[in-house]
Amino acid sequence: MTEAQIAKLKLLCERFGVPFIESDYAVNTGSWMRGWVEAWVGGSDQMGKTLFVGFDPDGSSHS
Repeated sequence: MTEAQIAKLKLLCERFGVPFIESDYAVNTGSWMRGWVEAWVGGSDQMGKTLFVGFDPDGSSHS
């Protein structure tokens, strides 16, 4: 993960009131969208307040 992606993830986790755990987020290593990070912010169980989000390598978020 890039520093920009980590910074944006930490910010979103803070807004959602959940801890930032780097291993919760998968970095895409395939040929399509290489370097992107994607995950559910707020938990993968999709219960409560969650948001599926992707981050390009420069840290821009897309949900």
